[in-house]
Amino acid sequence: MLNFTGSSKKRVVNLGEKRSTRGKNYLEQARLDRIQREESRLREKCAQVLQSYIRRRLDLMIRADDFKQQWTDHTEVFNWDIWAAQFVFVCRFGRRKDAQDLLPRLKEQIAQLRDNLNTRAQARLIGGLFRLLDHSVSPQMVLSCLSDIISIHGVPVEGSAEWTGIIKKLLAFMGLDNQKQALDLIFAFNRSDSLHAFLNFVANVPPEYLENSHQYSQVFRNVFSLECVEVILKFTDIQKTQLLVNVLNVGGPDYSNVDYLVHASIISTMNFSVKVQSDNDEEDLVQESRVDAEVYGRGVTVSEKAAHVLLVLYSSSYITHAIGQLQHSGTDTKLAVLFISLLMYLFPESRTKLCMMMTIMPGLDHWMFVELSTHPAFVEFKKQGKEKDAMSMETLLKIFALEDVTLFLNLLHTYEQLLSYWLIVANDLESFNGDRFTRNDMYAFAEFLKILCLTLIFRTNDNMSNLPQEFTRLKDISVSLLNQFYIRNLRLKYLPTNFWTLKSLKFETDSMIQIVLDYEELRKEMEDFSSDEESERRPSISKPRHRTPDMASKLEVLNKVPFFVNFTDRVRVLQSLIDAELLLLEASQPWLFFDGPHSTKLAADIYRENLLESSFERFNKVGAQFKNKLQITFHNEHGVEAGIDGGGLTKEFLTSVVTDAFSTNNALKLFRETEADNDLYPNHDIYLKILKRIDLPEQQIRLQYMRFLGMIVGKCLYEHVLIDVAFAPFFLAKWRVAQNSMKNSINDLKFLDRDLYQNLNKLLEMSEEQIQQLDLDFTINEHVDSDTLQYDLQPPHGETIKVTSSNRLNYIHQIANFKLNQSLHIQTKYFLEGLFELINATWLNMFDPYELQMLISGGNDVNIKDWKENVLYGGYFDDDVTVVLFWQVVEEMSPQERCDLIKFVTSVSRAPLLGFGALSPKFGIHNSGPSNRLPTASTCVNLLKLPDYKDKDVIRQKLLYSISANSGFDLS
Repeated sequence: MLNFTGSSKKRVVNLGEKRSTRGKNYLEQARLDRIQREESRLREKCAQVLQSYIRRRLDLMIRADDFKQQWTDHTEVFNWDIWAAQFVFVCRFGRRKDAQDLLPRLKEQIAQLRDNLNTRAQARLIGGLFRLLDHSVSPQMVLSCLSDIISIHGVPVEGSAEWTGIIKKLLAFMGLDNQKQALDLIFAFNRSDSLHAFLNFVANVPPEYLENSHQYSQVFRNVFSLECVEVILKFTDIQKTQLLVNVLNVGGPDYSNVDYLVHASIISTMNFSVKVQSDNDEEDLVQESRVDAEVYGRGVTVSEKAAHVLLVLYSSSYITHAIGQLQHSGTDTKLAVLFISLLMYLFPESRTKLCMMMTIMPGLDHWMFVELSTHPAFVEFKKQGKEKDAMSMETLLKIFALEDVTLFLNLLHTYEQLLSYWLIVANDLESFNGDRFTRNDMYAFAEFLKILCLTLIFRTNDNMSNLPQEFTRLKDISVSLLNQFYIRNLRLKYLPTNFWTLKSLKFETDSMIQIVLDYEELRKEMEDFSSDEESERRPSISKPRHRTPDMASKLEVLNKVPFFVNFTDRVRVLQSLIDAELLLLEASQPWLFFDGPHSTKLAADIYRENLLESSFERFNKVGAQFKNKLQITFHNEHGVEAGIDGGGLTKEFLTSVVTDAFSTNNALKLFRETEADNDLYPNHDIYLKILKRIDLPEQQIRLQYMRFLGMIVGKCLYEHVLIDVAFAPFFLAKWRVAQNSMKNSINDLKFLDRDLYQNLNKLLEMSEEQIQQLDLDFTINEHVDSDTLQYDLQPPHGETIKVTSSNRLNYIHQIANFKLNQSLHIQTKYFLEGLFELINATWLNMFDPYELQMLISGGNDVNIKDWKENVLYGGYFDDDVTVVLFWQVVEEMSPQERCDLIKFVTSVSRAPLLGFGALSPKFGIHNSGPSNRLPTASTCVNLLKLPDYKDKDVIRQKLLYSISANSGFDLS
């Protein structure tokens, strides 16, 4: 066995996880050394560059000193190009003091530069001077030198790339002593800096910094182009407004033809309205406004000073020249249309004045109509209108995808505004007879308007409608204008009788009634939800169906253009609405038709000797409860009259109150009659006394009676009771709340006072001398009791404004407005408050004034066949001799005699609108016994008491005698 005596190698194991860093430290150190060497080389290189720059700078400064010395030593300049280059060199590389010292010499030499300085040298001098401005070296002297150079040579084209930022530099002098020089330079360089910079300056500089200047105005004329419009479109509304104010301020008041194009270019970008604010806050000339934003879209508020400048746009001289220039100078039609249409909305308060000026401009309306009617969109509408009442959505979208459709819409909107104004102010005597708005143009436009309105109504209600919001605004004004066409046609009949008859659209009466009832139920539920916090709701009469777009459209037609629906159908709709409300009333008041302590009937003791007063005292304050059934007890001089009110006494009560209250001879004198037709309208004496504060407590009582009479008329409509009262059309027109923006106009004055209407129209034909001889002013004299009082038509100093040929149209319309609107407003307001307590205001929108009169008093025609088929006989059969002879007598009567017979029995001279089948109670003929008696009638139940004469001649004689004597019960 061998023994091992050497030493063995042992493996070393690192149990502490410590690794050797020797190699790593070596690499890191090498990296740091490299960085240090690189930084050292960079510092050395930078030092070399800096040394080189300093040496170069010192050399340049020495060279600049040499140039300065040459300028100082030589009094005469031989090479102006070199001389200008030297000056620029000194400005760039010399000391500030060196450049400052050279400025006086430069100013001295500028006068000699006229014939010696080339464009390049001039550009160099200007560039050098602007460099001095950057360093604030003698800014006053620099501006003076710049002004002198520009005044002699203008702004050189060469070097224009170097002018960027010049306007920004010159802005530093605004508000300082050098402001005028800086402004002149800004306008001299204008777009040489950049078009955006120049327009941005004009759009932001306060107006007081600028002055009326032919030089500045000429700059605007030269600068403005299509490119300017693209720049202005990017400005804020405030900047656009400020730009327009400054341009108007600089160029006015004598504008050139080019100025109108400049203004039109700016206005064509301003699709917003302007509102005036007081000058209490002078910090901001123009600030954004939210006022009227919902009505006019975007808007800004301007100071009174700025508004004064902008209102120049609406002066008669400006409108005449501007529109004339744009219309006849070969200007792009788009610019002219945009100018007129946007000017219409820039100052909403001045829109009426603008329309007035435009309507008297020869040929303007025809020019606009020709532009409209030749546009492919108009042509397509007319083509579609020959076969259809409304176009499909697909066809409509194709039309509005046509080229220049925006131009068409702007022109259409403007033309409709203009035409709407003209229809208000033009009297019927001159309608379609002059050179403005000819009959042919109006008929063609009415056809277009008809399909446009119906198309927009049906398409804007489509679930998948992609029409933009402006189409809703177009629909509103188009619908309003179509209503004006309809109302004027009622008087003048200038459209064919079948014009309002639909070609393809069908309005089935029953389905239409259901649509309206569903809508009314929904409306009432919404009213309950918003006003009634109680948990109990009025029970529904039916469950509303889902309303389709077609249903919504037909409902809108009924509300906004109801004349497309047959009158009889609309009457049925109204009566269905009233009947449905009665059902709701019954459901909510189960004791309505029962007597006793729980009855909700309105009981009243009415005294015949003071019928109106006792009725007023009982029912004046009941409000909407007047819809409930009435229980009338009459009292005469002998005491209580016999009878139970089953409806007949209520009818007698209503007709008796109407007869008493609407008489022009009663003590209150609430109504007056027109001279020509004896139609009733509210007595303007109430307003005249209130305005002069005469007997105010008495006038307040009269107004309360007016409100009560509104309730009485509403109750008659509610109970289907016809009354023999004829209201003036201009008064009935005020019942249509949907058209309350359409005030009565000069044409309605002929219904009130025909002589005054004709005399006012004679003013339009008089010469200036003839008008002056009349010595008229803007006041009107009215007789109040025994006094003659003066009222101001144009407060507060109407008596100082003489009527002339230039303001006579305004005078005429102020007279008409005072007579038809102002002096009737407060009385009408109270009357309608009472009427609308019983009849929903929107329900009456379905009818024009003449149709409303028929609702109140019945139709004109008497259908004898319908009459015979809807009679209840008492003591007679329909084949009895007396009955057969009675109807023969009726058939042989004149129309007036038949109306008198109907009035004798029903108290109303006209037949029910829906025929005698709708008369409640039914027309009755009762055998009253022996033939020695006269026929009598019980008007409260529509009953004729006819003795059994059995002789035709006797029937005729006795009947006509009783009718003519109006005997009633007296000759029974």
